[in-house]
Amino acid sequence: MRSLRLRLAVLAGAFALVGLAVGGAWVAGGLREAVTARFDAELRSVLVALAADIEADAAGAPVLARPPADPKFFRPLSGWYWAVIVEGETVAAAPSLGYDDLGPDGEGADPRGAALRRLMREVTAPGLDGPALLVATAPQAEIAAAVEAALAPLRAVLGVLALGLVGAIAAQAWLGLAPLGRLAADIGRVRDGKLDRLPPARHAELGPVVAEINDLVADNRALVARARRDAEDLSHALKTPLSVIANALDRDAPQAEAARKAARLMDRLIRHRLRRAGAAGVAHGARAPLDPVIADIALVLAPQARARGVEIAVEVAGAPVFAGAAEDAAEMIGALAENAVRWARGRVVLGARLAEPGWLAVSITDDGPGMTAAAAAEALARGARLDGVGEGHGLGLAIAAGLAEAHGGTLTLDTHRGGGLAATLRLPARAA
Repeated sequence: MRSLRLRLAVLAGAFALVGLAVGGAWVAGGLREAVTARFDAELRSVLVALAADIEADAAGAPVLARPPADPKFFRPLSGWYWAVIVEGETVAAAPSLGYDDLGPDGEGADPRGAALRRLMREVTAPGLDGPALLVATAPQAEIAAAVEAALAPLRAVLGVLALGLVGAIAAQAWLGLAPLGRLAADIGRVRDGKLDRLPPARHAELGPVVAEINDLVADNRALVARARRDAEDLSHALKTPLSVIANALDRDAPQAEAARKAARLMDRLIRHRLRRAGAAGVAHGARAPLDPVIADIALVLAPQARARGVEIAVEVAGAPVFAGAAEDAAEMIGALAENAVRWARGRVVLGARLAEPGWLAVSITDDGPGMTAAAAAEALARGARLDGVGEGHGLGLAIAAGLAEAHGGTLTLDTHRGGGLAATLRLPARAA
């Protein structure tokens, strides 16, 4: 049972129903005893009346001066019987018994075989030689019917009470846990960048949880900001010595060209590692519309493209929003676009669209020589180690692949239908 609401409702409902059942059984037992006691009281009154009316006639035989006149004792075989037994002989009996009797000891069965509740009492009377046994009976079926009539309202009340309790418990579980649903929705808005932090909790029990989550969000943002600052500081610190090396190599002819290439590669490798370090702490809640990012990249690469006679086309469908920082989007798309311009023969297309719910597809295609499937697989697998990457696709692909992976996305390479390379980034999306 994975639902907390369902678990609380079921457990509380079970305890409530068990309590109702126990209480109902106790009340029902009391009602049953009360109804039976009422019938016993009626039978005892009959015995008292018989004891008061029994006497001996002139011959010493027992007789009843005034037999019970209740109509129940006149209905044939009604189960309401009385009898006076002296020395094993029935000397007087209720008309309802007809020609039958209750036996010499008063324990005889109903002539119909029905169950009887009976009370007996021995009395003595003036003029009698011995005690007289008085017997009064009531039909057990009538007692059971009276008990059932008394219990019917109780069952109805308990049923309504059970339904009310179950409904109240379900409502309490639903309403009691509703703040957790609102908290989850607020956390989603923080992740989507619609809120900077969780709003104050309206319930004291959730206050510590909200405070801890806000502290965690603040620590994450501080970590990302510190990583970016450290990357920028290191980048600036390394630019100066690399510039000095490059200037010195410009004045030294013999191995200058090879050394300059090595210095440029060092610079690109350092920048790539710093970018990966910055992306290691991806900030939740960041969002970046891709339309302006792609437009800026096309503008920056336009001079290089014109020099090579390459046209840059931008095809952005809708208003795709990247679930990350604009700087990271620019690094990934820019690295791929730079490679595309370098190798294109005449056209590069930068595109972006919403591929599926929650995911973007950013495509960079060119009409250059392209890459074989083996070369593309090798380039993508080389991300962790770029020492051997020289001029060409390798470093740009590694930069884009590393950043895409840091954001939970992927980079795939394929052959463009018109020839050349088609690079596709699958990146997480935010709602526009």
